[in-house]
Amino acid sequence: MKKTLLTTSLAGLLSVGSVSAQILFVEDFEGQTPGDKPTATAVRPSTNSATVFTEVVENAANGAGGGAGNGVELFDNESGSGGAFVFENNFVADTASQQSAVQVSFDFAWQQDLGVTGSYGRFGVGVYDASTAATLNTSGNIFLEVRFGSDGIFRVVGSGGSTPSVLSAGQAYSFDMFINDLDSSTIDYTAPGGGTVTLAANSFAVYLDDVLIRTDGLKNAALSGDSNLGRFGIDSFTSHTGVDYTFDNFVVSTVVPEPSTYALIAGVTMLGLALVQRRRK
Repeated sequence: MKKTLLTTSLAGLLSVGSVSAQILFVEDFEGQTPGDKPTATAVRPSTNSATVFTEVVENAANGAGGGAGNGVELFDNESGSGGAFVFENNFVADTASQQSAVQVSFDFAWQQDLGVTGSYGRFGVGVYDASTAATLNTSGNIFLEVRFGSDGIFRVVGSGGSTPSVLSAGQAYSFDMFINDLDSSTIDYTAPGGGTVTLAANSFAVYLDDVLIRTDGLKNAALSGDSNLGRFGIDSFTSHTGVDYTFDNFVVSTVVPEPSTYALIAGVTMLGLALVQRRRK
């Protein structure tokens, strides 16, 4: 998987040169034991079964990794008994550490077609939460959604609609998402295939194998204000069956200083310019 890093600029502020990327979260499952539930902030079911599980897998079973190394398989083919999988992770330490703009990258594969249509597991991003229960399995708690369909339909959903893509079973894909939670400022990022792209305030962009799939606005009134990004998750639902996907190589990163940081940098720069002017007089 290619991992690109956000680069940013805020309109109306002085240029301050390049800023190093900050890696917020990394998980490739290599330190975890195949057959066990993965380490995460929230993992369900409480006990894995043949019909619903969240489990570390390896080698040939790890389609997301191209059949090598460890990954995690999220499987839900249980109906009528309340079964669902949950895999959620906080990528910041607390609410005060939440971010305004991040890149989320991972690899995934539709493991197999179980003959079910219309069901899906859903990837979402929301606020930090110390809870070890599922928090992103409710539409009001997520700011965007990506649906991993039981029938191999990959669908990106934002405030303005959705875009579907058809997957091939057993094939590994790379996923890159750029999110801008700033209410009034754009950001610039380097696209996975190269080139600089400007992302509007309160919007996101999703790439599948380096190809832009959809750019759209974030959802929900909870997005009022900046710094709302702190947790991601992939969850299924008790009414959905036939979902079988593997995931690997999660990376969450940011190079976006918070607005207060920009203000501080700009203030220091202006002070420096003022001192230079005074010395010239």
